[in-house]
Amino acid sequence: MGAPYVSIRRLVDNSLAAMLAALEVYNKPQMTYRDEVTVMLIVNAWELALKATLRQKNLSIFYRKKRGEKYRSVTLDDALGKVTAHNLWPAPIDGLAVTANVKALAEYRDRAIHLYNAQGLGAVIYPFLQQNVLNYRDFILARFKKDLADSMTWQLLPLGATAPS
Repeated sequence: MGAPYVSIRRLVDNSLAAMLAALEVYNKPQMTYRDEVTVMLIVNAWELALKATLRQKNLSIFYRKKRGEKYRSVTLDDALGKVTAHNLWPAPIDGLAVTANVKALAEYRDRAIHLYNAQGLGAVIYPFLQQNVLNYRDFILARFKKDLADSMTWQLLPLGATAPS
C-alpha cells in the first residue's frame, strides 16, 4: 500500500487560509498572544505551500514508512531543503533568503509552542512577518497563479494610538 493521496489544491487552499488568518489575527486591535499566533499561522502557511510545490512536481512529501507506523509528512526544514535541492523556487524568488526568513520564524514559533519568548519581541519580529507575507505572496503567485491580494478587500494599514516602529 502506497502513501496516502494528498490534494495539491487542498494544500494550496489551506495554505492561503492560514496566511489570511495570520493577517487577520495580526491586524486585530486588541489581542494577547498576537505575535505567537501570527507566526504559527505564517509558518503553517509556508509548510503547506512547500508541500503543495513538492506534490506538484510528483515528489514525495512523506518519509519512508516504517513497519507498524503511520505515514509521516516531511518537516518544514525538510520541505525547504527539498524545494531548494530540486530547484523549485520560482525565478523571481530568492530561495536562500526565504529559507532563512522562514527558519527564523519557525524558531520563534517553536519557542512559543514549547515554552515562551522574551517580552517585547513584537517590534523585532514585525519585519520578519512583513517580509514573509511579501515573499509568500510572490511565491504563491508564481507557483500556483493565486494572488493573496485577491482575497483582501482593502489595504491593511496599521492604525493605533502610537505609530508602529
